[in-house]
Amino acid sequence: MVKKLSKTASLAAMINAIGCGAASPSIETPAVAPLLRPIVPVEQYHVEQLTHDNFDPWIQESDLPVVVDFWKERCGACTDVKPVFNKICAEMQGDVYCAGFDTAQDRELPDRIPARYDVRYIPGFRFFCHGTEQPGLRLTGYMDESELRSAIEGFLESCD
Repeated sequence: MVKKLSKTASLAAMINAIGCGAASPSIETPAVAPLLRPIVPVEQYHVEQLTHDNFDPWIQESDLPVVVDFWKERCGACTDVKPVFNKICAEMQGDVYCAGFDTAQDRELPDRIPARYDVRYIPGFRFFCHGTEQPGLRLTGYMDESELRSAIEGFLESCD
């Protein structure tokens, strides 16, 4: 059964389909419009989730190199790279600690952690060795598995 959609409903379906967030609550979207890029709940993000309060101690006290993924819930590229990052981190467990930091959480604080590490675009990956960021290894944007794996492996080789 084909149902003609109003312009407003069509726009809402497009917004939901590209993962740009929820449409206005007064707009009903058709049940048949699949999400092309579903939002992955934070609880399914299988890396240590850092906060403004525990970021510095966690990085400083780590006995392994650390890779931090700066992300935001409604970022399509962030959603796409999460499973890739999770897979690589699971395979490299014991060699590197993987962490995530939701950039939306400290937007109002004076000492913004993303700003401190010059995270202007997300997803943004930052690499820490012995508690110190390795600024030459900053990555931004979506990467496929081979690109991200290669970057993390190169980081681990340089972090002694």
